Amino acid sequence: MKLFSKFESFVVIILASPLNVSSIGVRASDADIALLRRTSEISPLSTASVFHPGLGACGEIDTDNDAVIAISTDLFDGGAHCLQWVKITDEANGVTAFGKAVDICPSCDLHSIELSPILFAMFEDLSEGVIQVEWNFEPLGFQPPK
Repeated sequence: MKLFSKFESFVVIILASPLNVSSIGVRASDADIALLRRTSEISPLSTASVFHPGLGACGEIDTDNDAVIAISTDLFDGGAHCLQWVKITDEANGVTAFGKAVDICPSCDLHSIELSPILFAMFEDLSEGVIQVEWNFEPLGFQPPK
């Protein structure tokens, strides 16, 4: 008894195959998102660029002088990380700083983030535009050192 034609088998294989295409703007896999949501997980080397905050997706109004970040749409997840602190490290120069997640970066891939100008300037001159960093969410309730 023949269950599928060659064409039908091909379609079943394609539809059943996992597809992780976050690098081209399609939703990241649930496994990738779940992994990064855990506060102890550090992102792989990621790009960080500058953005100018205002009224963010978390409902907070921030300025260029506030240490805030925007995260990918997938990680934002309806506000699951609103106002959660993030530890950001530039291994190239040894600088570590903290920023609060307040907005969505619709153009960011899963691991990329955007930094307010004052936060970006802690790592590099603003003219640099894009830097490579590692980052992770801090536990809920965390407050950065003063």
